[in-house]
Amino acid sequence: MTLFTGSAVCVSVAAADDDDSWSASVAYTAGAMSVNVGTDNNDEWDANVSYDLGGGVSLNAATNHAEYVAAGINFTF
Repeated sequence: MTLFTGSAVCVSVAAADDDDSWSASVAYTAGAMSVNVGTDNNDEWDANVSYDLGGGVSLNAATNHAEYVAAGINFTF
């Protein structure tokens, strides 16, 4: 369920009745940059950042609760 959507921010929450699980995320966009952060009832969080350089090229970075970290360049043709 999306709780709030503004011009640059989106907040969403999801829950399941059967096992008390839930998740929440916040997304923010400003110009060519976007950031997305999420978590759940197991403290399994993640964060992603993307910056559009134009011409089909973007810089991307991600990290999460398991100490995974990645960064790279994406080319779209």
